[in-house]
Parts: sequence; C-alpha cells; structure tokens
Amino acid sequence: MRGVKHYLQRCAIQGSPTSLTKVTGIYQPKAAYIEAPAHPFTYHWDDIQPGMSLKTHNRTITDTDIVNFGNITWDHFYAHTDITSLDGSIFEKRTAHGYFIISMAAGLFVYPNKGPVAANYGLEEIRFLRPIYNNDTLYVRLTCKQKVDRDARGKEHPSGIVKWYVEVFDTNVDKANALLPKTAQKEDPLVCIATILTMVEKKQEVFVELTTPKIESCLAKLTLESKPAWGIMTPQHMVEHLEYTYKIASGELQDFDISTPEKYLEKTQDSLYNYEKFPANSNFPHLEERYPG
Repeated sequence: MRGVKHYLQRCAIQGSPTSLTKVTGIYQPKAAYIEAPAHPFTYHWDDIQPGMSLKTHNRTITDTDIVNFGNITWDHFYAHTDITSLDGSIFEKRTAHGYFIISMAAGLFVYPNKGPVAANYGLEEIRFLRPIYNNDTLYVRLTCKQKVDRDARGKEHPSGIVKWYVEVFDTNVDKANALLPKTAQKEDPLVCIATILTMVEKKQEVFVELTTPKIESCLAKLTLESKPAWGIMTPQHMVEHLEYTYKIASGELQDFDISTPEKYLEKTQDSLYNYEKFPANSNFPHLEERYPG
C-alpha cells in the first residue's frame, strides 16, 4: 500500500470530479454533494466526510447593508459609496464589498449553538468572481473539502481541522438560467468561492461521564469480593478514594496536599485533555500510606 501511495503521488489521475473526490478524499469543485442530514457543524471531526454539504436559505442584499458595512469597516471605496463615479468602470450600480459577501455567507452557514466546532481557524483562499449589487439575492453552499488531523497540544481537547468549500450563488441568475437552454445561458450564478478552516473536536468514546446516577449505579454493583481489573486497590480503597476526590471536586475539601511531584505536574495536567486511557498498573506511591492493606 505504501508503494501504491508513493506511485500515486507521482502520477496524474483523470476522472469526473465525483470520482476524484472519492479517490483523493478531497472534495473537487462540481462534484456531487452529499446532503447532510443535520447541520455539518453539529458533527464531530470523526463523522464529517468530504462532500458533506449544506445549502442555506436566501438573503437579499440591500443598499443599507452596503452603506453600514462601509461605515463599520471604514472601507469607502468609490464603488460602494459614490454612485456618481461609476461611469467608465466595471460597476453598474452601488456594489457590495467583497468581504461583506463572505461575512454574509458566514452568517448564513454558521450554526449558532455550542457544538463540536471549537473555533474559526482561518481563511485559505477566496475569489470574488463578479460584482454583487443591492437587491441581488444570494444563498450559500457549504461543503466539506478536506479533513486534516492534528495533535493535541497541552491543555487542548483533541481536535482536527476541517476545510470547508464555500460557494455563494446569485438566485436571480439561477432563475433566469432556468428559463433558458444551457447553450443560451451566459452568466454563471456562482459569484464567490472560498476555503475556510474550522477546528472541530474529535468524538470522545473512551471515558464514562461520571454523573451522580452513574456513580450510584456502579457502586450498587460493587461488593467486598469485587476484584480490580488491574492494580492493588480493594473495594474499600476505591470507595474511600472516590469519596476523597468527590469532596475535592465539589469544593468541600479546600486544604489538601498535592501528592504529584512538581516535575510531573504539567505532564499530568496535559493528560487530562486527551482521550487516552489511564495506563494500567500505574504506580501511585502514596497508596500504601493512605490505604494500608
């Protein structure tokens, strides 16, 4: 397989955009969309696939939108503010700022609730294909372009990067083209494309969520004869250890000694932010001292 991958890196692949998407794992423009059952931003990194897509609702650009964006950003380029200066230019009337178009696109495709998408990670590329004017109505197609794995660093929850292919379409052109044969269609409804990056949390399937009902359920199954899967703790040790840590977590215990040596503290704290299982047979030097057998 390594040989095949090495060879593929050195040769060209031909095929339809949909076929190339499946072969490369990177969404190609014009490939078939995979309509997401739910908003793509509600999925963890593990469950997002290239081609997963969302079509947004419409928004009509108003003259007020353009003026307000210019005032907020101080971008007073003549095409946005001075309609008396448009003669001889490529612009027909007051023109929306390109960065307003991509900001508006984000407003249409962003999922507002808290979820697996942790942060905006940046903008990789953007193209404005033609001017947009007031009264133009736009919609957005958000599609997963590529997934990039990354290592967790320090106090970060495990996450990966998702590159999203953003396409902004003009519905007015869509409607006009629908009335014409393809050979007579002169204008492309696509007005802007961009690749944006988000940091998306990975799915956590290693640890049990320790709610009070869950703890009570586990304790109900514990007996004096219960044997540890590993380690030397007895059932009594475990109950006392649980009680002690529960009091610390609830704030009942404030004055206690940290038994972890200082040189290991940072590494120990970092371990709380990954999804790796606690190493079996780890040595806890104070176990015999606190819980004499």
